[in-house]
Amino acid sequence: MVTLQKQRISEALQSLATTCPDLVLTELRVGDKVQRFELEGLEKKGLLLFYSIDNLELTEGLGLLPHEEIPYTEIYKTLVYDRRKLLRLFKGKGKREGRDLVVPYSKAWDRRVGGSLEKAIAIHLASQSKFQAFLINGLFKAQDEDDFHYYAYNVVVQGTLAMLVDAQHPLGTTKDGRIEPYIVPIIGVHKLEFQLAEGFAQGRRYRIV
Repeated sequence: MVTLQKQRISEALQSLATTCPDLVLTELRVGDKVQRFELEGLEKKGLLLFYSIDNLELTEGLGLLPHEEIPYTEIYKTLVYDRRKLLRLFKGKGKREGRDLVVPYSKAWDRRVGGSLEKAIAIHLASQSKFQAFLINGLFKAQDEDDFHYYAYNVVVQGTLAMLVDAQHPLGTTKDGRIEPYIVPIIGVHKLEFQLAEGFAQGRRYRIV
């Protein structure tokens, strides 16, 4: 894929949502399933892990800070990653559908547990009625990591600006304890990797596949 200018990013993602619907998701509806590609402790059982979307209104009522258009801070604080709790969630609430193990997404939200995917679903639910939004079930590599690994994040299009939203790892925290959201401009896509505006990347790399 050639490098794309920002006004064409949404077109490219729409196309990928058609060809790779498990990796690039657009509007979520009740009954849709979102795959969790990795959860240590279950990967050797040959199961495919999914969330079923069972409530589109989970994020309604979350507070917006003055600088926010989506409830990034509330979602970040609500869903806390805990691998053991996620394992118990899938083992205890998962329903077998062939090779699939399916859990209603609201169960994760109610238990306030979640990593990158659970947060990305919440961001998507909070964004999709306001903006053109994409949930990316993709890959990520931090500056100090050797390889890419499974990671979910969002792309939200506001006018001609496409913004990458990483709700798992904020940009940072201010001296007064305020969370600085990682919502950064995308300037293009090259070989299925997002190119981020200079000064925002922090050594992070986000790929679609």
